[in-house]
Parts: sequence; C-alpha cells; structure tokens
Amino acid sequence: ILEDSFIWAMLIFRIGKVSPFRTLLFDGVKELNYHANATDTEYLVMDWQQRLTALFYAIYWPNKPLINYKNPYKFFIKIDKLLERDYENDNIPEDTVISYSIAENKYKSLLNENNKYNIEKLVENKLFPFSFCWSTNFHEDFDYDDVIQLFTEEYKEEKIKLKKIIKRVENFEINILKIEDNKNNEV
Repeated sequence: ILEDSFIWAMLIFRIGKVSPFRTLLFDGVKELNYHANATDTEYLVMDWQQRLTALFYAIYWPNKPLINYKNPYKFFIKIDKLLERDYENDNIPEDTVISYSIAENKYKSLLNENNKYNIEKLVENKLFPFSFCWSTNFHEDFDYDDVIQLFTEEYKEEKIKLKKIIKRVENFEINILKIEDNKNNEV
C-alpha cells in the first residue's frame, strides 16, 4: 500500500442469509466488537484472508497478541524512511514499517500519562501510527499538521511529498471481485 503497487484483487462471495461454508471472524474482531458474529454475514472472503487479517491487526490494533507472541504489537510508519523511497526502482526501505510490543519500553516512551500518544514523542521519533491512516478519529488524534511538524521549513520538498503519500494511502483502493450465490437469484 505504501508503495502504491497493484496488489491484485480480493475475491469475495455473496452468500445472502445462509453460508454454504463454515465462517470465521478475523482474528481480533471479537476483542474490538464483542457483538460480532461470524454467522451474521452477507459476504465471505474467499481469497485475501491472510492479507486482510494482517491489515486488520495493523490498522485496528486489537488487544490480542500475534500468534506465538506474549503481548500485542503496534505498528508504525517511520516517516524519514518513507521519504527515502527510491522512486527510480519503486522501492521503499525495508524498515519503513516497524512494530513494538506494548510491553517494550520504546513503545511505552511514546505514551503520555493518560496512555495516549504523546505527539511530541512521535514527532521526535518520526513515527506515524499505522492505524491513523484509516482512523475515523484521525483528525482528533493526530492531524496532518502534526505529521508535517516532523520537518522544519528547510524541508519544504519533503513536506509536499509527505502530504501526497498520506493522501495516497487514505485513498488507496483494492480491486474486489464479487461472486454471487445463484441460489439467491441475484446478479
């Protein structure tokens, strides 16, 4: 998504009221919405389950450890690395997206006394929480001006580049191939 690369299409199956398959929620959904029910669904993801699960975890940060880990992880975009993108070869540096366990001192140092992000610490570390790209509370928690603070006036070109990247990520589209259940007589 950060590279703005084509990532193929998600295959979903519209099932109507009754699924012909056993259905499961994405890992972590119950931690965020205890009312979620795998049998109360209209679409099934047939291809892309692993990618969607990874994106769900990175974006919504359920309070659930990853498999084989003791603590939940939070994901961040390193702004300075993102701006090092090699546009000629269309590559982003490998350590552009990083993660911290919530038990790590490095993660805890990013929080204020209310366990909310300390904007000054995020700016100082040039970190942008991955979930803020899609957060419905994005502008309440951390707005563009806070991100742009990462660079002083001498970095006008970087500020422009960063604004374009944020807009691109916010507007990123995934191709979806929908298959209808013919039993429902829908097209």
